[in-house]
Amino acid sequence: MTFKTRLFGTAHVVTGTYRNGGLAVELVDDSGEPIATLSVNMPEGAHLLGENEFFAKTWSENGAIAEEALASGHFLDTGRTSGDVVNASIWTFK
Repeated sequence: MTFKTRLFGTAHVVTGTYRNGGLAVELVDDSGEPIATLSVNMPEGAHLLGENEFFAKTWSENGAIAEEALASGHFLDTGRTSGDVVNASIWTFK
């Protein structure tokens, strides 16, 4: 799964798991170099996630790339959040 970005060219979506089993989503360029980690590990909120769902880091340095990822059509914002101080959005794959 790939999408075009304004600053980094093509972003490839790579998934893995955090130590606690949560879904990790990273974006890498054509050479495999990291662009951004789209997910954020929040083990205390794991009970809020369904299958193939993850907490999306949409703030700070991820703001622009998260917007592009969502606009790519590969991801869906569920409309739910972690509900804590961070209030991370819960995303899934389309």
